[in-house]
Amino acid sequence: MNAPTRQKGGRRARQAHFACAAIPFRTFLIKAKRLPGASAESAAHTVRILCGEIGTPLESRRMLDTDPAAGQRWEDLWGEYQVWLRPPQ
Repeated sequence: MNAPTRQKGGRRARQAHFACAAIPFRTFLIKAKRLPGASAESAAHTVRILCGEIGTPLESRRMLDTDPAAGQRWEDLWGEYQVWLRPPQ
């Protein structure tokens, strides 16, 4: 019998993981945050930088669920992305 697969990270880490894999989110990072590359890896690195302390990127996106300040910075970034997705009025 197979043991159940344990999910890595909490809600924010998983949300960031899927966001970094999504082309629309990467496009947002390129246009709004001047991300130099378009790969999922470069997006993940950018998220770790943007959600870490100034000059100190997060070691892992899992910290989005364990560090309250990093989690809030992710929520703010996610909110910016949601606004960016809306069509202009």
